[in-house]
Amino acid sequence: MDESVKAALKKEECDETNSIIPKFISGEEVQLAANERGSTYHRVMECLDYSVSVNLDGVKADINRMLETGKMNELQVKSVNPWDIYTFVQSDTGRRVANAVNCGSVRREQPFVFEYEDSLYRV
Repeated sequence: MDESVKAALKKEECDETNSIIPKFISGEEVQLAANERGSTYHRVMECLDYSVSVNLDGVKADINRMLETGKMNELQVKSVNPWDIYTFVQSDTGRRVANAVNCGSVRREQPFVFEYEDSLYRV
């Protein structure tokens, strides 16, 4: 058999073997899938400390705290844009949530309905 054919077959065998190994084990995964990224953002919002996250530096520090306390892993932290979280915190809804947290009346992970432009949305 020609050497170039042998080399091609050997490379194909290696490629097949590598495709079986999950990316999180091989260390090749560099970004989260869309649904994992969404879950990560949800986790940030779930664990957010509104007393710390009053500015962009506070949001970054709070996300790093989540990493240090094991609430998120490094890949998750890298997939979150702190500006997105800060933008929410500064929004009217974010301020209402922060106020509710400060008053002790927020219930995390509870279904709710809120009115927006004469329509009702269930979240």
